[in-house]
Amino acid sequence: AYVVPTALASHLILINRQAAYETLVLLLIFLLAVGFFKNVDFWGGFSSAIYSFFAAFLVFLFLRPFRSYVAGQNTVPMQNIFLALTGFFFWQMLLVLSFAPLNFLYQSAILIVTVAIFLELVLDRLSGALTKRRTLLQFSIFLVFVVVILGSAQWGL
Repeated sequence: AYVVPTALASHLILINRQAAYETLVLLLIFLLAVGFFKNVDFWGGFSSAIYSFFAAFLVFLFLRPFRSYVAGQNTVPMQNIFLALTGFFFWQMLLVLSFAPLNFLYQSAILIVTVAIFLELVLDRLSGALTKRRTLLQFSIFLVFVVVILGSAQWGL
């Protein structure tokens, strides 16, 4: 009696698993960024750089399952390169935003918007769906969100 509703619900809810997994990964990255910006004093020395590199490696591990969702003509090494570049981009943004005179939530919000847009561009590139119009749309969305976040932030030096 419970088998039919459960099977029906699982097929209806989990039709697009890529979107669900992408949401989960972005949530985990946001929580990772909040924990990093809240707890790591970047002026403390070399240990914070090691923590940021470890966080970027975790992001790369979170992104590796996206290889199975991409149906382009790219080989697995090419997919790994693009996902590693996304992790490297995360690491660079983590380092840059750690010097911004913002609250840790604003830093995390800017980081998650940046990573989400960059991840969409990478996934579109790997699947062969990247166009100039889509790229312009993604960057426009990025600029709107960053302007709203920076406009609502309390700036302090």
